[in-house]
Amino acid sequence: MTERAGEGARCGDALQPPQATALAVVALALVSALPILGVAAETPDAESSTPTDRRAVGLDTIVVTAQKHLENVQDVAMAVAAFSDDELLEAGVTDAMQLQTIVPSLTYVATGYLTQPYLRGIGTRLSTVGLEPSIVTYIDDRYVARPFGAMFDMLDVERVEILKGPQGVLYGRNAAGGAIRAITRDPQDRSVEIAGRVGNYAGRRLQVAAGGPLSDKLRGQITAAAERRAGFATNVVPSGRAMADDVDRQIYRGKLLWDVTDGIDAKLTISGWHYADWGGRDLVAAGVPEANRGVALYGGVTSREQDEFATTITGDDDLNETAADLRFDVSLGDLSFVSVTTYTETDFDYTFDVDASSITLVDLNAIELSETWSQEFQLLSREGASLEWVGGGYFYSQKASNLFVFEDPVSAQPAFALGTDVSNGLQGVVTDSSAVFAQGSYAFRERWTATLGGRWTRESKQATVDAVPGVVTTPSTPYADARNWEDFTPHVALEHRRNFGLVYLSYSRGFKGGGYSYPAPLNPVLRPETLDSYEVGIKSDLADDRLRLSSAFFFYDLKDLQVSRNFGGESNTTENAAGARVRGLEVDVEMLITDNLSLRSGIALVDSEYLDYTAAVLMPLMVPPYGSEPLSDGLDVSGHSLLRSPDEAAYVGLDYGRGLANGAGVRVSIDYSYKGDYYFDFSAVPTTEWLEQDAYGLLNARVAYSSPGNAWEIGLWGGNLTDASYYEDAVVTSVSSRASYADPRTYGIDFKLRL
Repeated sequence: MTERAGEGARCGDALQPPQATALAVVALALVSALPILGVAAETPDAESSTPTDRRAVGLDTIVVTAQKHLENVQDVAMAVAAFSDDELLEAGVTDAMQLQTIVPSLTYVATGYLTQPYLRGIGTRLSTVGLEPSIVTYIDDRYVARPFGAMFDMLDVERVEILKGPQGVLYGRNAAGGAIRAITRDPQDRSVEIAGRVGNYAGRRLQVAAGGPLSDKLRGQITAAAERRAGFATNVVPSGRAMADDVDRQIYRGKLLWDVTDGIDAKLTISGWHYADWGGRDLVAAGVPEANRGVALYGGVTSREQDEFATTITGDDDLNETAADLRFDVSLGDLSFVSVTTYTETDFDYTFDVDASSITLVDLNAIELSETWSQEFQLLSREGASLEWVGGGYFYSQKASNLFVFEDPVSAQPAFALGTDVSNGLQGVVTDSSAVFAQGSYAFRERWTATLGGRWTRESKQATVDAVPGVVTTPSTPYADARNWEDFTPHVALEHRRNFGLVYLSYSRGFKGGGYSYPAPLNPVLRPETLDSYEVGIKSDLADDRLRLSSAFFFYDLKDLQVSRNFGGESNTTENAAGARVRGLEVDVEMLITDNLSLRSGIALVDSEYLDYTAAVLMPLMVPPYGSEPLSDGLDVSGHSLLRSPDEAAYVGLDYGRGLANGAGVRVSIDYSYKGDYYFDFSAVPTTEWLEQDAYGLLNARVAYSSPGNAWEIGLWGGNLTDASYYEDAVVTSVSSRASYADPRTYGIDFKLRL
């Protein structure tokens, strides 16, 4: 890492692939494809074969439920990235945040466990109570409302589907930019599986799954995992918590499938998790020294090293989620009826050192509680009918509250006496949403299909803020407000099928409801965010199903985009930008180079800009009281690329598998992902240019041996093998300029035993 004059360490200097790296990845894929493409052109029956014809060797068919029924991903007229559990394992993806390494247009950043997925440039940074992300997360049929739960573990996940673009009809509220769906494994035959992993930083994980038939009509499965790892960063303050970026978590899931009658199936899922670690808490100072008020004004200690941090905060976090899902599938002759009921209860108690120093300047203790339930009814036509349709209704309700308390902040003196705790108040929000939706696809003139759908949503939010007993509450309380929003989100698509595959043209609208920043009395009520999307795409299976192509060009028109900002206080807020435009191109290629060697690659080129937007920004204050202050009149960022959105990103993975003479098998996987540079926040002056994340690349690999009969497997794995240095968060507040580093190089051994 290097230091710039007058600035702190700029992340990414350790590894800066040129922008041409992304194009090189695609070039590699296309060059590798030339021999196969040549075979396809010379083979007489390659053109006449249909996409469903399977040869002796070919790429596996990927089945998804993106449109509420089973279908080949190559037959879905939208951009979908789907990965099986084996593909996730080979690529080193163990949690949701690592999905960004295999999906070029997906960027995950996080403030601690406040995860922030951005897809094609669309996302939400702050999701305190009263706000939700613009990219929705689903675990099976359950909408994950809070950002803590969006950092899901890959426990017993059968596949992951990333639906790109607005999903306003079938997924509704807050799916303005897309959806991330994790589909977990249902119980099948009787089996017991034990899996584990050990690695550097004293990492270890143990996972056990057991299930099978309980009777003629009943099947069940229980899966649980416990994982621990030492921290990536050490505290330089002896009195504070010793490590950050450690792992201490437990996850469980139980499923029960009941064949009630020949025409009725029921599925009950109980799941939960508990995190007690300090993930993403390696907060280091960035920018000029004066930007950290705890050091510059009060003589505190901080750190600028990737493996060190400074805080006097002690103890563990306590993050918990418990959920239950109940699904009924009823056959009504040519129709199917589906009922999905979900319930989620969360309890999050965590701390955060906002000023990133040994001074208790702004040390935050935050508590969030929520209780959420939803009910969805679906009525579906018979699969394969000339008119396939789905319609239904959706009901959602959430009661949530959050409380921020700054314990004995030095920054509050001399206005308040020593030992005074300060709070922004206890904020409660009740959210109710209801919707009706329908979508139908009609096949006509043999090769054409038209799809038309729409969803009407009505949403209401009631917000209250009350004073906290025994704590100084800064905003005026009590506060109460209620708002209603409604919107109609249509979807129209035209598909044309030829022997080479599918071409489609679509228009979709996404809607994200308005809401309240924390604390509500000090911030304007947010208007809804809307997104109109126009997309043209092609999907093709070529060369006897040895080459698969999926490409999409898209254009977004966004209005009232919700953008997180800092107006000069200790915490950030969110405001409506005037609007934005995004256009981009995605190309994904899968190829079976030989019977044993396959390639998967992709590239995303995204051109985005804000329209007519003057943003509040902070700039370092070089004189007492130091820290940062708002730039007068704000900063005109019209034409600026969307935050946390690289202009180019790419991925390439090679997988080699070979059977041995004794029935055993060997598998080797190498994966490389690249992200171009992007800004975490707007920079008004050279001393805040560290907010730009430089381009970086990640190299992962795994080598595995499976026994004859596949009874057991052992593998060697490595993540970020080149030890690239890059941020997963970078923030400017009035008291600090701070950053958090992503994971360094990790490696170890994993195993799986099937009984």
